[in-house]
Amino acid sequence: MFSSQSGFTISFDDIHLEHTDIEYEKGLTAFYTLFYNKIKHLVNTEQKSDQEASDWNIIKKLLGNPDALKD
Repeated sequence: MFSSQSGFTISFDDIHLEHTDIEYEKGLTAFYTLFYNKIKHLVNTEQKSDQEASDWNIIKKLLGNPDALKD
């Protein structure tokens, strides 16, 4: 989504991620970084809150083997 006041907003509502930037490419790169960091956090979290568990279930449906990112 684009707003002339704030720039480009890239979001993934199902897992509660959003990033806004005035430059599309920078915003997209930052969004991918947020997404990756969220996956890394969730894959390495043993006891997940209800929201984290819900997000994790969605991520597992999207990615073939997210456990490969486990530290």
